[in-house]
Amino acid sequence: MKKVLALCLSALLCVSLFAGCGKKSFDSVLTVDGTPITPGIYRLYQSIAYTEASRSVPDASKDMFSQKIEDKSVSDWIYDRTVSLLQSFVYFQREFDRLKLSFTEEEQKQMNETIESEWKEVSGVYEKNGVTKEDFTIYDESSFKVQKVFLDSCSDLSEEQVKDFFNKNFALITYTQLPLMDSTGNALSEEAAKKVAAIAEKALAETKDGASFMEAALPAITDAYKEAGFDITSYKPENFVMRTYLNLDNEDGKNALGETVSKVDVNNIGMHKADGQYYVLFQRLENYSSQDEFEALKLNVLLEMRSDEYNAKAEPIYKAYEIVADSAAVKYYDPKKLDLTEPPVNSAASALTPDEDTTASSSSAASSEAASGASSAPADASSK
Repeated sequence: MKKVLALCLSALLCVSLFAGCGKKSFDSVLTVDGTPITPGIYRLYQSIAYTEASRSVPDASKDMFSQKIEDKSVSDWIYDRTVSLLQSFVYFQREFDRLKLSFTEEEQKQMNETIESEWKEVSGVYEKNGVTKEDFTIYDESSFKVQKVFLDSCSDLSEEQVKDFFNKNFALITYTQLPLMDSTGNALSEEAAKKVAAIAEKALAETKDGASFMEAALPAITDAYKEAGFDITSYKPENFVMRTYLNLDNEDGKNALGETVSKVDVNNIGMHKADGQYYVLFQRLENYSSQDEFEALKLNVLLEMRSDEYNAKAEPIYKAYEIVADSAAVKYYDPKKLDLTEPPVNSAASALTPDEDTTASSSSAASSEAASGASSAPADASSK
């Protein structure tokens, strides 16, 4: 997945809760190219690295710290990851200042409101573990700065260019899936599969005769799931209708649905058989119905257009930042002391999502790596 802009963004988004550090005091844990990193900021980014590690160990049922990631002990992996996050953090702070960027009054107000709201939710946990509101504010504000810096790098692109890229590479669809497998995951019998196929074909034919997508899809959902042996009587058929953005790129041959959708005009209805597991009945929609909707999606579209290029320039710079660690402080802030029993608090500061391994064959997903990222598809809803 894409490697530079989403990690910083995801890093900035993904606040995990952690345990206490006792009463010992350090002014900083390490410096990044001469910039001191306070214990609070270090702990915040360390918690992100910890969360990533917990998803990366070979066996989630075993003690995380008894395993290895990329031939490193988990503690070493978390430290290296924390350092990478902090390098990108420092880079974007400096770029924001170098470019003389600033926030409008409205942006500042929105940012302050977000920080206040999030701090009220997490302050009890953070304060008792030595993280101040000032630490949290710096951490949260940095996500806004990342967006500002990246958007500045895209200032040469016209709105027409961005919309053209969006419409050529992504499609918004309303869709439902008609199953070719039963509730146990086994393929339907040949007879049952033929009946589901007939249900799907009938629904598609009805739309060609003038029925709306929902008029054709809802009876098909009821009939197909019943034929496949599912009991959906406690659900409404509408519960099985979804909306998502779909990446239309099929250069690797792994996005057959995207290729099918690309051949259907906007507002038209189509059908796709997906790997013998289900039929997808879909209607292609306009990617946005207003300028406001487009503006809400614009950041993710720009990430798709420019993140690789931006990352290629930024990463060598921040990866070269010298790290001077206070070994006693690093030892003291051992990741084994982190307590993530509370659910993570996801900052609303960005349109990107934090999972680096998300592929999002349909909906939005942003990847992450020290400041990078772009989703496989723009988010249906937007950022701050």
